[in-house]
Amino acid sequence: MAKNPVNIQPTMNFSEAFRAEKRAATGTNEEPVVANANSFKVSLFSQGVHLGWLGENGSEWAVLVTDPKQALILELYPYNGVNYYRIKGSSRYMSVSDQAYIGFYNWLGATGFKMQGTHLVSDYNSQKLSLYSADNGYLYAWDAYTVLDVTLEKIQKPTILNQPLTPSIEHVVVLMLENRSFDNMLGGLYPEKTRAGLYRGLKGDESNPLDPGDPGKGSVTVFQGPVDNAVWITPYPDPGELFDDMNVQIFGTKNPGSGTPTTMQGFAWNYSQQPGAPLYKGGPDVLPVAKNVMQYYREDAIPITSFLAKQFAVCDGWFAAGPVQTLANRIFAHCGTPGLVPGTNDARINNPDFIKNWSTSPPFNPPVHDKTIFALLDEAYPGEVNWKVYYHDAPISALCSYVYDHWKWVSWDGGNVFTFKEHLSNETNLEYDIKNNRLPKYSFIEPRYTDFFKDGSVNSYHPGGAGIDFSDPNGSSLPPPISVQDGECFLKEVYDILVKYPETFKKTLLVVIYDEHGGLFDHVSPPPAVSPFAHKVDNFAYDRYGVRIPAMLINPCIPPGTIYPPRDGADKSAFDHTSLISTICAQFGLKDTLTPRSTAAPTLKNLIPDHPTVYPRPAPPEMFVPRAKTARVDAVPVPTIDVAAALAVINQQAHPHALAAAIVPLLGLAQHARVNNKRD
Repeated sequence: MAKNPVNIQPTMNFSEAFRAEKRAATGTNEEPVVANANSFKVSLFSQGVHLGWLGENGSEWAVLVTDPKQALILELYPYNGVNYYRIKGSSRYMSVSDQAYIGFYNWLGATGFKMQGTHLVSDYNSQKLSLYSADNGYLYAWDAYTVLDVTLEKIQKPTILNQPLTPSIEHVVVLMLENRSFDNMLGGLYPEKTRAGLYRGLKGDESNPLDPGDPGKGSVTVFQGPVDNAVWITPYPDPGELFDDMNVQIFGTKNPGSGTPTTMQGFAWNYSQQPGAPLYKGGPDVLPVAKNVMQYYREDAIPITSFLAKQFAVCDGWFAAGPVQTLANRIFAHCGTPGLVPGTNDARINNPDFIKNWSTSPPFNPPVHDKTIFALLDEAYPGEVNWKVYYHDAPISALCSYVYDHWKWVSWDGGNVFTFKEHLSNETNLEYDIKNNRLPKYSFIEPRYTDFFKDGSVNSYHPGGAGIDFSDPNGSSLPPPISVQDGECFLKEVYDILVKYPETFKKTLLVVIYDEHGGLFDHVSPPPAVSPFAHKVDNFAYDRYGVRIPAMLINPCIPPGTIYPPRDGADKSAFDHTSLISTICAQFGLKDTLTPRSTAAPTLKNLIPDHPTVYPRPAPPEMFVPRAKTARVDAVPVPTIDVAAALAVINQQAHPHALAAAIVPLLGLAQHARVNNKRD
């Protein structure tokens, strides 16, 4: 190269510069798989003086950093006699541009490096790692500059005491589904144990009055419907999910006082007061039938859920973080609090509380700025990818500013946020990461909430419709109805991925939970809870949990038939979504600095045996109806959405039922990601 590299200052990020060069791929199509790759920091010296470490700026270029917390953790990947270096937990490899700058790109653009004495030499141009000046900061493969001496500082695995999941667990994967109560999904799982007091399921005689104010109108009793499509979409339309709805369901009144007893007698009546919705496009409104929120599933109606609950562990004491809608509960799982409505001392409660001050064009200003469990992981383990969010249509987790800031939706690399299916095959990003030994410490999987992108069925288990009506997106959703059948297919897909990689599965805890109960009947009263707020708030302090939700805890070393915690034991802990935070903090040696709720939350201790043994298990049931494969993301035309126009319509509506108001800007970002960010 004739030009001096420093005179060609980068004007793009490394990926864009690499693409502009139209370079031929230097790696092969198949990314190398290396078990137990060594991890290290690259320490840089000049004439015996330590200058710092190899780091990265915000545009994917390698730079000199002087703070050890900013140093990248790299892994050595030998392949075909060449050594490649990858950021730990990521798909990003060291590479060299035509202008001799060092940066990070995917495997197809990876550059090999070799150590020659104390120097790191690029296979691309046979030049040594160098620095032009500390003020410039960029690192080059260019002998004409100051060639640096390199030491690889090996990263030692920390010793963590009292890990609740035992030292055998290295990964926690959470799959958070939507809007089902414990009784609705798992109330009929163990009838004999229920009668013996060993499991908090349904006895079959639980009921609700049709009108609490008029006993003469009778009552409806819990029942199990047949295995058919009508039951798979029950209830339809969507039950009530507002804070007032849940108060009626739990207490029988919208405004319970501090001493008001819980009755769990308002579900049927509250459902009968909800608006209707069409079952098919252009059809008449279907009105809610009160008894349908009392339906609970037979084992053969939800065979995958039943299989996992019986073959592993079911927790019959996991409650929603609060008696509130989807968004507050999901944010609770990340932050240990719903946060406050901006400019007030009011806790966020209903979904519209999360869309105040949304901007209508990228870059958006995410509404949640509370600290997250993701930030705690990155503080404890800087320089590597510690967590990922896998999403389908839109990542609701990106309502948290920390997640949004780590979602590279304008880049080929998603950063920490990826679509669940993205590659040119039907392989998921989850499996791709497991296969390539980069499953992070913590993974959070989100289902498909809507049918906006038309690339697969809605698999969230949410009652109601899959569509978004932009003329009334806060009211009832549009058909087609969401079927639990599609959720079962999704659940089986995630389980099958883990089973396919037994060594990783043995080191992984899969937690399958739901964000909230969605207005469906449950007979167990929510207990009091520690408020997440250290100060008094002006509305609801979240000093009680929401209704019980299904929770399954899955690892091959958990004995089949486990009920957690055992009902005949001393542990009567009430779990909620902040137990995810407390468990991850204790398992990975983090200092829990989030909220009083997450600090007090019980961990999942005594779940994994101290001396883990893999139990033999049968294969999961085949699905009751063959499902077509989900269309490839890159094969589906990307629909467009005018975010500003959609939000303008949303803000005129009166009924804040759906999460459409918050998800619309995220769909807009996901739309950009799908158009611009195909895998090379």
